[in-house]
Amino acid sequence: MNSVDGSAKRSIPKDKRQSSDTPMRPMKASDDSPFIDEKRLCADLGISSVTATKWRAKAEGPPFIKVGRLVRYRRTDVDAWLASRTVGRKLA
Repeated sequence: MNSVDGSAKRSIPKDKRQSSDTPMRPMKASDDSPFIDEKRLCADLGISSVTATKWRAKAEGPPFIKVGRLVRYRRTDVDAWLASRTVGRKLA
């Protein structure tokens, strides 16, 4: 169906939508660099770049490194941050 301005509305198919139940993608151990960029962080965690930007502004997300306009995350910092957010009982 066309909207008032004449353009067709498109909806994302239900099977293509991102849900909050989508599991996080594990980081590939094959990558040699100890750093990842925002795009990779977002892909690995299933978040948007807007969310990553808000986390940085509020100091809520994983620690980051900024060199000029470049933003990078240490893999070890991201892993530690994720571990600190574990909810529930930890297994021995």
